[in-house]
Amino acid sequence: MMFALPENKFCAFWKKHLVPGTGFIGITLIVTLLAIELCITPGCLQYQAPESAGNQTLTLPFGSWQLTGSSAAQKPILHIMQDGSISGFTGVNTFQGRLNGNLAAGEFRVDPALAVTLRMGPDMDQERKFLEILHRADRWQIARSGRLKLYSGDVLLAVFAPSDSHKQDAGKLITE
Repeated sequence: MMFALPENKFCAFWKKHLVPGTGFIGITLIVTLLAIELCITPGCLQYQAPESAGNQTLTLPFGSWQLTGSSAAQKPILHIMQDGSISGFTGVNTFQGRLNGNLAAGEFRVDPALAVTLRMGPDMDQERKFLEILHRADRWQIARSGRLKLYSGDVLLAVFAPSDSHKQDAGKLITE
């Protein structure tokens, strides 16, 4: 059974801009993706530590973070979502993937199956180093300054500042 759009200006717009043959499925997919995009709000989720941990409030690293110390024109960005997915920009390409491990316990392990676009650009060395940092990191910490730090064991790998789109909850940060 084929679904036909009625003839009006709204439907004419969709018919013109959809890939031919996608019809109702294409519109449903576009509306669904738009709804998902609008529902993802970067920010920090509060986690109440168990009673045995002194009942302190812990800020999980959800939100958007920009790599500090990079001299590249396009600084890498890391988005950490509440569902455990990550995405971002390497300075050249975009990436997306998942985190394994328990963020609430301070673990930060990127799933090896990280998807990265394949464009070429002037900062390919920066991209290689950034992706290596993501794969080597095994724990995270938010400093008193509000910056996200990624570590491999006790070795500091990278420091991120909240990006412009990051909504940080003031006063609820992990201490160094």
